[in-house]
Amino acid sequence: MREKPKLKFTISCGICGRKLAETDDPRITIMQLAKAKKLKKVRIEFYNSEELNLIEEFYICNKCLRKLNKFVSYPFVKIKI
Repeated sequence: MREKPKLKFTISCGICGRKLAETDDPRITIMQLAKAKKLKKVRIEFYNSEELNLIEEFYICNKCLRKLNKFVSYPFVKIKI
């Protein structure tokens, strides 16, 4: 009999794609894994002159977080960490 392949849950950086956390335990949720690894979640909101256009939420590595801090002062962009 063939064995079932084990599922692996991974969290990777939303910008560079670096693997941040991984587990093969199906009882652990992504949110619990992110909290245990103390990962940063970023919410970027891009505004137009009239309304909100685009919202992106993702986890980010520390290297990309430092790069992202340079873009905080851009107009029509709101970043929450």
